[in-house]
Amino acid sequence: MYRELKARIHEYDVVLVSFFPLLTVPAVVRTAKRAGKPVIVLPFFHAADLTNNSHLLGRAIERADAVLCLTSHSAGHMKRLYSQCSPVEVGGGVDARGLEDAAISGVRFREKHGMTGREIVLVVGRKQADKRYQTALEAFRLLARPTATLVLIGEDVDRVSVTDERVLYLGRVATDELWDAFDACDVLVHCSRLESFGFIFLEAWARGKPVIGDSLCPAVAALIDDSVDGFLCPAAAAYAARLRELLDDPDLRQRLGSAGKTKVHSKYTWPAVAGKVRAVYERVAGVRAV
Repeated sequence: MYRELKARIHEYDVVLVSFFPLLTVPAVVRTAKRAGKPVIVLPFFHAADLTNNSHLLGRAIERADAVLCLTSHSAGHMKRLYSQCSPVEVGGGVDARGLEDAAISGVRFREKHGMTGREIVLVVGRKQADKRYQTALEAFRLLARPTATLVLIGEDVDRVSVTDERVLYLGRVATDELWDAFDACDVLVHCSRLESFGFIFLEAWARGKPVIGDSLCPAVAALIDDSVDGFLCPAAAAYAARLRELLDDPDLRQRLGSAGKTKVHSKYTWPAVAGKVRAVYERVAGVRAV
């Protein structure tokens, strides 16, 4: 890859490099700078990831012409670590199907799983400890709502049995059924604190659903506007209280879900993200792209 880049770099207007593997970034940035070409870094990372190779990596990031970031938190975090870098928040995009496909059917999901007329709290993510699905289970127990069902969707990583009453664990499901589940649910809950963005929230918002995320996850806290398009909670008791509030108030669910959908349309479709990225390319290259 490095030989190919060196041989053909004169053909490129801009060079883009991601974080995998980490040492690729310094090598590519050095090659681009020697050739007089602008270079952009796309760092997929969690906040604790940037401790390794920090001097070598940090020097390369600061030499780059721009650093693409998913959230305002990640942009600020990068700037605090490497003060001379140039971070730009561009976000991530939701599959347009979630916004547009008339074939998505929450009614079908409810009928398939015998939940017509029930309230559905949805949790999507791998079933493993660091996703904190157990916090969602604890919150649901505290909710103690006979009319509600908690639906868990995601790969069974930890192999711990889920035997709670009124909890349905479906494991991994096909994409069609996952979109149906987003459409069927009344609220999406995601308790993970180890997220770099939060595509799950975008997918729920795409179907006009309110969301609840963890206030102690900086990336999630940067994505959700508390009490505007969802709620941010620090612990199971707070999750339970917000769930009760949302399930008791259909107008509140509609208002928060609608605000989330508007946010997705304005900021988090792939065309919107592509426009922001293109603007960065054009700026660093100093030309208008054709």
